[in-house]
Amino acid sequence: MAAENIEQAFKVVLGQIADHLKPHGFSKRGNAFRRLSSGNAIVVEVQRSQSSTNDFVRFTFNVGVVSGRLLEERQPDVSKVGAMDAHLRERIGQFLANPADKWWELDAGTKPIDLVTDLAPLLDAAVRFLQAHADDAQLIELWESGQSPGLTDFQRQRFLRELKAA
Repeated sequence: MAAENIEQAFKVVLGQIADHLKPHGFSKRGNAFRRLSSGNAIVVEVQRSQSSTNDFVRFTFNVGVVSGRLLEERQPDVSKVGAMDAHLRERIGQFLANPADKWWELDAGTKPIDLVTDLAPLLDAAVRFLQAHADDAQLIELWESGQSPGLTDFQRQRFLRELKAA
């Protein structure tokens, strides 16, 4: 499959992911899907591997929750944030029965619908987790329990202090 056909197939995959996430309130912008809620954003972002070539695209998902109240001046508006801005963040592979880094590969022999059907249950698990921690009170509860997915303990404590003071 020529490079432009792989890119077109990848766009089809992104479109099907958007269709899958839309009933959950997500909107697509580039390779990211966001849902705004109570001043916060739930982010599902597609990360392409640097090892992708003209013959295949490897990708995974970075997911997270961004607290609008914790954003600093230099950071984008909550409607434009990415997974790296998130105050709770995970890779999609953390939602596997046995957590591991998970990548998908799209090549000439891959049907986009089959790929999306394969990844949808894992995406749904990630969305359920994110929705359960989508507002500041839920983030505070999570951080008070000592958990801080994607953060250092220092970051957890700092964000906890800042949210409680806000």
